[in-house]
Amino acid sequence: MGNALPVSMPAAVKLSQAPNLRDEYYGQCNLLKGPEDFTEVLYFQRPGGFAPILKSLMPEGIAMGSTTQEVLDRMGTPNYVLSNDRNINGHQVIFFRKDLSPFLVSLQFHMYRGRLVYAQSRFIDTEDTRGTMHEVLLAIIRRNTGAEKGEFAFQDGQGNRLWVEQGEQLVLHYLSGDSALKGSFPKPHNFRYKRPGKRSHLQWLRDSA
Repeated sequence: MGNALPVSMPAAVKLSQAPNLRDEYYGQCNLLKGPEDFTEVLYFQRPGGFAPILKSLMPEGIAMGSTTQEVLDRMGTPNYVLSNDRNINGHQVIFFRKDLSPFLVSLQFHMYRGRLVYAQSRFIDTEDTRGTMHEVLLAIIRRNTGAEKGEFAFQDGQGNRLWVEQGEQLVLHYLSGDSALKGSFPKPHNFRYKRPGKRSHLQWLRDSA
């Protein structure tokens, strides 16, 4: 999966009141920095496809396509709100962290033109949780999809998708089924998918911790 995110924010960033330092840190954390990153997520395919489900896929109980205010109403005060307008017009990322001992959960909600189009939940273990990670994964899948076992990629009736990335950390990817997104980010003719999250910025974060 590539290098894992650190458990905590670098102290120099946490204590700093300098907006440019925090902006740089969260800019590095942002998984969808440019149009090519959006393209990789939008056109992601699995060899086994996506299992159809009746239940609507909603990260943290938030419907895909929700407004920024609806995300904040549900989640509360964010750790940071990053504007990525200079790279993608209309793109904003809302960051949260939740303590679900023995895990910390790092969340990114990606808003495009004011609507939720992609979300990621990354479970960061703060102690030896290897024995419980699979149980946690199955519980998450049951809660989010109603499925009992066997599948780790799903698509609901609106075309929204959820897929799971397992490795050093457990990562859940939620993608909106809004067909207009592919009009904004068309697939290049020579497109080859690269797994989301496998970015050089992960090493930068580790070195900064």
